[in-house]
Amino acid sequence: ADYPGAYSVRSNEHGFTAQFIGGFPELLYLQTAPRDLDRWAAAVPLARLRWTGGPFDAAQWDALDGPHLARVAELSLDRLPPEGAAALVRSEHLGALAALKVLPLRPAAGVLRSLFTAPAYTNLKALTLTGVTPPDAIVALAECCALPLESLSFGLSEIPAAPAGLGLTGAIGAMVSEMLSRLFTDSPLPPGPVRWPDYWPALAALARSPIMRHLHTLQIIDTGPQANFIGGLIARLELTDAPAVLDPDALFPDALVRALADALNADRLVKLELPAARLAPAARAALAHRFGPRFVPA
Repeated sequence: ADYPGAYSVRSNEHGFTAQFIGGFPELLYLQTAPRDLDRWAAAVPLARLRWTGGPFDAAQWDALDGPHLARVAELSLDRLPPEGAAALVRSEHLGALAALKVLPLRPAAGVLRSLFTAPAYTNLKALTLTGVTPPDAIVALAECCALPLESLSFGLSEIPAAPAGLGLTGAIGAMVSEMLSRLFTDSPLPPGPVRWPDYWPALAALARSPIMRHLHTLQIIDTGPQANFIGGLIARLELTDAPAVLDPDALFPDALVRALADALNADRLVKLELPAARLAPAARAALAHRFGPRFVPA
């Protein structure tokens, strides 16, 4: 359950799990698009939906979409490919959608561009990107999102180059590596290699975006390869030892920290969360002085 005191009822026959809080159905987890969903919504208005099945494609959205989604305020999609995002953005029934939580599948930048190219859900206020958000996806968000978001959360991580099929090379090795990523993790990594300096231009593009001035909450998380089975496996298979000290290139540049801080509206800001391990002591001190307890080095 997502909340203390909540309990859930699962129906394998219908492919859903309903979470109850205080005796009321508060969140519906869907593994498939069930029949008669519109009748359920008439009896129990839907407010929060989470898709926990496989990649959420256009056919699944077509089966799920309809007027019964008119009261849905929060939608979570565990795996969203670009074609699913393109279908979602066309829906005319998400006018009440205020919070969207998705794991963008490859290419993540394509997912973000689809989600924010003339969306019908113009009341969206909160966006959470789970897993690791690659630099090009951050740029896509910065360039395409014109909605006045109030909350934005996403994760960063270095991504090593995948060993080709754990020793295999060529097309076969690439195929085996892709199969491992699909089989053993719920949070597929973007293709590597991605190093920390690759993120700095992307975050600078975000700082220049109009998104920043509306935010009440900005959360940038250092997910690390340990948060992902395949990432940890790849890291352990690398031939080079981890450096004994933190590489200065892995720290947010001072100019980037200032740009992010300057882009925020201090009068609106409630919380700024940045990865402490990626901030130099002087940068942490400057942010703490500027924003007080609203700055959270996590």
